[in-house]
Amino acid sequence: MSTPAFDNDELNMILVTMEKMKSVEHRIIEGGMEFSHISGILYGVDEYADLSMSFTEIVERLIKKNEFTGRENTGGHYLTKAWEISKVLYWIDRTTGNKLLNIGGGSTIINFYLASIGYDITSIDCCWAESDLVENEKMVADKLELPIESVNADFIEYDANAVFNAVFSICVIEHIETRERQRLFIENMARHTAPGGLMLLTFGYGNKATCNPFRNEKEIDSLLYAYLDGFDIVEPFYFNGFWSISNEHTWGFVAAKKR
Repeated sequence: MSTPAFDNDELNMILVTMEKMKSVEHRIIEGGMEFSHISGILYGVDEYADLSMSFTEIVERLIKKNEFTGRENTGGHYLTKAWEISKVLYWIDRTTGNKLLNIGGGSTIINFYLASIGYDITSIDCCWAESDLVENEKMVADKLELPIESVNADFIEYDANAVFNAVFSICVIEHIETRERQRLFIENMARHTAPGGLMLLTFGYGNKATCNPFRNEKEIDSLLYAYLDGFDIVEPFYFNGFWSISNEHTWGFVAAKKR
């Protein structure tokens, strides 16, 4: 693997993003509600017990302590999630129009934040009974009066009968079990992207990344870029240097604009 991207500009971008999200996060927490921090799990009391339950505060404290390495499901995992969110928000800030589609991010803080600043969010997630992210998202959106349409569906088989100004998915595609289903997932993201709109994708990367990752840049070309006919790559693939499980397990990002 080549040297990961890591610079102070992105570090500052993460801190700015955390500050922006605090308001809606506090409304959720103060209302006794829950949201998903990482890994599709709802948290009422954070598992990283020496910090508060606030996602934004966890990230800020980890950065101040220079804790950029960690293991799966430790506090360090929050840094990579913050990096992914920050990358997506950077590009959403540069879209025209306010219709957004998030795939696999039910009850995530990014949905509640974007809805709180005026975006119309469609959120699609495929939930099992023990992880009722869609119903929780509906409840939070209703109580906070946020414009979020939450759908429990397999996105590969989903047709919104609409297109969106930005379509994004954070750390989902590597959990799709076959390359064929990954192809269908990417093509459906592309189909739901409006002309001039953005498709934003983060994912596990490396030989030892979770489940079914892209393992090298050749696979990025053949298993991702190859299915983006009609798109221009506006931010080419690179992987993050804020947090990695090992030099063979990190996270990547790609942004593409539909012609």
